[in-house]
Amino acid sequence: MTEQLNYAGFWLRFSAAIIDTLILWIPCSLFRLVFVGDSESASLLVVDFLQMTLIWCLYYGFLEGSRKEGTLGKQILG
Repeated sequence: MTEQLNYAGFWLRFSAAIIDTLILWIPCSLFRLVFVGDSESASLLVVDFLQMTLIWCLYYGFLEGSRKEGTLGKQILG
């Protein structure tokens, strides 16, 4: 028995990406507020970039690899 897959369109995917971005904005902003602050030091900006990359990779890695096979934005929008 072959199961028919119905792929989401552009706007549904775009909306899911917006939801995921808003969800990830919270921990990234908190990290920047606590560790970087108002400083524009080059080394702190590199640390900020690395932490954002780590948070995004962990978020997408764990959720895409989970049983639900999708980020929270994808799960919310089906």
